[in-house]
Amino acid sequence: MANPQVKRWWRADKGQDVLTAISAEISRCETSQLDQYERFYDLALLYDPRDYVGRAFYAHTDEYFEKTENVCQSNVDTVTSVAARQTIRPVFLTDEGDWSTKRRAADLARYSEGMAKAQRLDEVKPRAFKDGAIFGYGLRRFEMDQNGTMTHERFPPTEVRVAEDECITQAPRQLHLLKMRDREELMARYPELADKIENEPTNSTGSFLCLVATNATDQLLVRESWRLPVGKSGKRGYRAGRKVVSTPSLVLVDEDYEDERFPIAVIRWNERSTGWAGGGLVETLEGIQHAIDKAHAAHAAQLDLHASPVTFMSVHDQTAAEKMRVTRIGRIVPVMDMAQRPKTEIPPVFAPESERYLERMSNLSRTNSGVSEMHANGQMPARLETGAAVRESNDVASERFAIQEKALERWYLDCIEVMLMLCRRNHLKKLPTPDIGYSFAIIKKRIKWANVDLADVAYWLQAAPQLSRTLAGRMDTIATWQNSGLITPEQARNLINHPDLDSAMSQIDGYFEYIDRTAELLLDGEYMAPDPRGDLMGLGLDRMKGHYWAALNGGAPEELVENMRAWMDQAAFIVAKAQAAMAPPPPMPGAPPMPDAGMAAAA
Repeated sequence: MANPQVKRWWRADKGQDVLTAISAEISRCETSQLDQYERFYDLALLYDPRDYVGRAFYAHTDEYFEKTENVCQSNVDTVTSVAARQTIRPVFLTDEGDWSTKRRAADLARYSEGMAKAQRLDEVKPRAFKDGAIFGYGLRRFEMDQNGTMTHERFPPTEVRVAEDECITQAPRQLHLLKMRDREELMARYPELADKIENEPTNSTGSFLCLVATNATDQLLVRESWRLPVGKSGKRGYRAGRKVVSTPSLVLVDEDYEDERFPIAVIRWNERSTGWAGGGLVETLEGIQHAIDKAHAAHAAQLDLHASPVTFMSVHDQTAAEKMRVTRIGRIVPVMDMAQRPKTEIPPVFAPESERYLERMSNLSRTNSGVSEMHANGQMPARLETGAAVRESNDVASERFAIQEKALERWYLDCIEVMLMLCRRNHLKKLPTPDIGYSFAIIKKRIKWANVDLADVAYWLQAAPQLSRTLAGRMDTIATWQNSGLITPEQARNLINHPDLDSAMSQIDGYFEYIDRTAELLLDGEYMAPDPRGDLMGLGLDRMKGHYWAALNGGAPEELVENMRAWMDQAAFIVAKAQAAMAPPPPMPGAPPMPDAGMAAAA
C-alpha cells in the first residue's frame, strides 16, 4: 500500500505540524541537491583557500592552500572592479501622464534614490556581484518592520533552500532562507516569546550551516519560509501565500503572504538552461585552475630536483665519513680519481613547452573571464588623452561584460522594486513608512510614500547612469546646455560656481510645468485665470492649445473643455491688450503723419 501524500508545509496546521513539514521540505532539498551544496563549498575554497565554512566542511584542504597562482580570485576581483564601477539611479517613465502623474513619478524617483542611499546599495553592490561570480548567484533579502525601518541582509547560496525540481523552467513558488542568529537578538526581536527562545536548544542537526551536532556558540538556526499566493487577490480561485519564521522547534512568525514576489533581489552571473541556480565564473575557471596548479607543482618538483648539489670526494679521503655527516644538503659521490671525476650535463630546469603551457592557461583564464591584460595589470592604453576616448575604451572593455552588467543593473532595480513593495505593504496596513528628505528649488520637504505611490499608474522602472550626478558630469551637462542655447553664458558661469542642475532645470521648466498644471486643473473642473506675467503669446497659448486638442481627441466632457476655451480666450485678450498698450498712439486729426523710422535715420 502506498504511503499517503505528505501535506505540504504551506497547507499544514499551525504549530508543530508546520514545523515538521518545513523541516521535511528543507531536508528533502538538502538531500536531493547534496552535490549542489558541496559544489558551493568547493567554489568558495577555489576563490578563497582560507574560507572558514569551506575549510570546516572539507577537512582535507591542503590542495587548496598550495596555490602559487590563484586565477579564480584574481579574475573575479578584476571583473568585479570593472563591472561594479557602474553607477545607477532609478527613473520612472510614464506614457501620456498628466502633470500630477509626471510629478509623482519624478518624486518617486527621488524617493527611490534616497532609499537606495539610505540602504547603501552602492556599497553592497560589489559584494552581490562577487557572489554571482563565485557561486553563480547572489541574494539580498529585504525587510521592513512595524516601525517603518528598512533593513537588508546577504544570504549566500549555502543559506538558500530552493526545490530545483519544482522550478526547472519557471520561477520557484516557495523559498527557504537559513541563518544562524544570536539568541539574545531573537529575544529582543520577539519579546513575547523570550522565555521559549531562551530555553530553545542549540541543536541544529540536518543543516549544512551547522557542521557539528551542537552549535558551540549561543546561536539558533532560524528559517524564513515563503510560499507565493496563487491568483489575484479578490478574484475567484485566489489562495493566499504563507510566511513562516521558525527554529527547528519553535514558530516565531506564521502569517499570510499576499505579495506577488519574494522580498529578495537575486543576481546571476550566467543563467543555466534549466533550474533556479546560475553558473558562476569560478566554475568556468575551475578546470584551468587545476591545470595551473598541476603545472606549478611539476615546476616546483623540478626545481627541488635541480637544486640538490653534488659533492665529489675521493674514495681514499680519510675524512669522508666526517664530511658526509656534516653535509646535510645534496648528495656525496665517491670517485677513484678526483682529476678524472665524471661530468654531469644539466638540462634546462623547465622545458619550453611547459612554460608555454602555463602561459597559455593563464591567458585562457583571462579570455574566459573577459579580462584584458590592461585591466589585469591596471594599465591604460597609450594615446588615451581625452575623456571621450576614455569612455569609448570603457565601452569596448565592457562589451564582454554586457550580460553581467545588465544583470547587476537589473539586481539594483529589483532592490528598488522590493523596497517599494514593502513600503506599499506597510502603507496598506496603516503602518509607518520611511520619509525621504529632499530639497526642491529653495523648499526643504520630506517625500512621503503616500504622495508618490504609483500603484494605480502604469510605469516603467529604468536605470539611468549616475554620471550626471558627479561633478565632472555636471560640468559636462552645463557645457551641453550652453552650446544648445538652453542657458545663457551668464547662467552657465553662475552654475559653474555651484552646479545645482536640479534647481536650474526647475527654473528653466517652471513656466512649462505651470501651463501643464493649469491644464490639469481646468480638466478637473477648477478654473485658474491666466497669469499675465507669463509668456502667454508664445509658450502659454501654444502649450494650452496642445492640451485642448488632446482633450478633444480624448473625449473630455464639453463643460471641462469649455474651461480651456475660456482660458485661451482670456489669455488672447490679455495678449491683445498688452500689444495695444505697446502700439504707438494714433496721429491727431490734421497733424502731419509720423516720419518713417528709416527716413528719420537717413535724415
